[in-house]
Amino acid sequence: QRDPKKRRGVEATTIEQPPEDVVEGKGKIVVKATLPNGMTPPELQVSTNPPLPSFEPTSNGRELNEVPAGGYVLTVSGGNIIPMVQRAVHVEAGKESRLAFKIRMGIKPAGTVYDAGNNTPIAGAKVDFNGMAQVITDESGRFSMDRLIPRTALDVITVSNEQYGTIPYRGLNIEDSGSMKL
Repeated sequence: QRDPKKRRGVEATTIEQPPEDVVEGKGKIVVKATLPNGMTPPELQVSTNPPLPSFEPTSNGRELNEVPAGGYVLTVSGGNIIPMVQRAVHVEAGKESRLAFKIRMGIKPAGTVYDAGNNTPIAGAKVDFNGMAQVITDESGRFSMDRLIPRTALDVITVSNEQYGTIPYRGLNIEDSGSMKL
């Protein structure tokens, strides 16, 4: 996915736990997740594989104490947060694994594709969102995305159909991504 502000990725660090917090054979995971404005959304959720108990909320993320040493896959999601996965999170006994996620909110575009000449809906049209996601209109010309995509996916929307050809839309002013008319 394209991210012009370079807000991609996860910064991972490991530090020693204070001696009074050390539990034999266990470590700690601290997750900090911030939006471009520096805020952490309250609906933030952290899940792991293999599963661990629920993470406790902190002022800017979530944390979990007494995590058995080992390897985990960690996912941040919730609400309209575009899910992010960090593979190979290694928890060491007596250490704190800190993960700083740069998260973004997403949208689920929906709407209808119309014939510009007679304003009738077009069935079977492919709608491409800046190469990040595609959807096909149903028999009534409607489409809806079932997963979250970044708002930058609306920068270039390409509608194509065998009967009508391909039409790219660049820089459309879209106020409601859940009720688009193309």
